[in-house]
Amino acid sequence: MKRLVFIAQGLCGGTDGDSGLRMAPKPFKDWAAEGTVVGIAPVQGRLPELLALGVDPDSIDIPEGPIMVAALGHDPPERSVHFCLTLGSVSESGVLEQPSDTSGADVAEALRFGETLSTKSLRVLQGRGRDHALVWLEGSVELGTTPWYKAVGRPYRPAMPEGDGEGALRRLIDDSVNLLAEQDFNKRRRDEGQSPLNVLWPWGQGFRPQTPHLALKRGRAVLILSGSLRMKGLAKLFGYSSLDEGFSKPLWPDYDSVPPLTGRYDDIVVLSDNFAVAREHGRIEDMERMLVEAFSQLLEPFTQRRPARVSLLATSAVGPGLALLWDSERPRSEAMPFDERALEDRRLGVRPAWELVKELVEA
Repeated sequence: MKRLVFIAQGLCGGTDGDSGLRMAPKPFKDWAAEGTVVGIAPVQGRLPELLALGVDPDSIDIPEGPIMVAALGHDPPERSVHFCLTLGSVSESGVLEQPSDTSGADVAEALRFGETLSTKSLRVLQGRGRDHALVWLEGSVELGTTPWYKAVGRPYRPAMPEGDGEGALRRLIDDSVNLLAEQDFNKRRRDEGQSPLNVLWPWGQGFRPQTPHLALKRGRAVLILSGSLRMKGLAKLFGYSSLDEGFSKPLWPDYDSVPPLTGRYDDIVVLSDNFAVAREHGRIEDMERMLVEAFSQLLEPFTQRRPARVSLLATSAVGPGLALLWDSERPRSEAMPFDERALEDRRLGVRPAWELVKELVEA
């Protein structure tokens, strides 16, 4: 039996009370009426992406560095320390800033120079956009680093790493500032009034964790589809395959690549943050159109590959969400609607989303 789990982050709930479910088209509502509606708890925590793996987010703490290194497909030697490496900007007054424009050509040029800063013990790994990684062979985690999102707005020297081996990391930062500042693309950016791409900032250090190989443990080939680099890294750390091509677009993912993959995998789990992006920008109508597209291009065609199970999880970070469980072998018609009116029904139980996904991929 083929199984599809589609996790629509932010589709349900929200402080504005708007939902992309109320205006769903009739074909979607007809399909939803054949499934079972379940309440799911708010999705929160530092690594909410773990729910797509059916893993309790409170059961493990993984630093950002090892997640990024795994996302980029690298497997460094044991005892190496993994970092996130963010490409940012330092103003003329020495303050860290978010770059004003990050066109692909300028970012690629900055990383081309940045990779020359690699040494025998420090290796710069190219990633995507401004998100990259650093591996410190035989390094130490007995030091403090400032996450990029906390460093922005602060003078860069006081925010630099402190602790065991701080000298090597501080040299990397200083060398990146000195090297990148005088490159032609940054001179052009300054002339055009844009902030330079002139610092590589390491943070989120940690060793690669010991995690269970879920594909072997559960005995099923699972593919994770998501535009999130963190999701891609977590999938690799837990032994799952992943694909992000076509799913990193801000609003309109590309489902064309999915049908050919269904023959190679037992289960497909889609983690979509497109609905959350639309909600953040108040584009509720776009949420409704994206739901129509997901149904017509992915959910509905998948139901034709019988026997099949298709589950749609409409999650929320601020309140309870809803899950729809559809099984071609167990069709049922329920009075409870698959929209936010169901959240007011006392019959609706609420479960952790990760626990529900775990059951769906293990059943």
